Amino acid sequence: MKTKRILASAMILIMIFSGMQLMAQERTKENKREAYKYLELSADQQTKAEAMKIDVQNQIKPMSLDAKEKQVQLEKLMIADKPDEGAIFDKIDEISKIKTEIQKLRISNTLKFRAMLTPEQKAKFDVMEKNKRNRKDRSQHTKGKMQKSKK
Repeated sequence: MKTKRILASAMILIMIFSGMQLMAQERTKENKREAYKYLELSADQQTKAEAMKIDVQNQIKPMSLDAKEKQVQLEKLMIADKPDEGAIFDKIDEISKIKTEIQKLRISNTLKFRAMLTPEQKAKFDVMEKNKRNRKDRSQHTKGKMQKSKK
């Protein structure tokens, strides 16, 4: 009886999580459609943009998984009975190097995308990017305040 309840609870959680992922994917697709419409991208530009996005995602995915794996290794090093500070710092460097490479790939992709735009589209794109950075900065600022208030 207990096993059935646990399994039922697990199934419900999986269904909820799957639904949340689908909603997030739909939001992303809608945001992309709105951006393409706002920028007035041609069909050719949209096709190129999609190919560029898929290419960079395929490059980033294994790197991201590697960084997560190294993060788990770092956490294990941190909780060891006798933590090895040198090994911990080396692991931090490995994680940082991967994250830097991911950031470079994303920025390179953004620059390639921007290069295929017309001057009018570039102006609109630059405004979109600035707004995105501003939202991200405000979000991080709010997170910092929340974390300080917890202490």
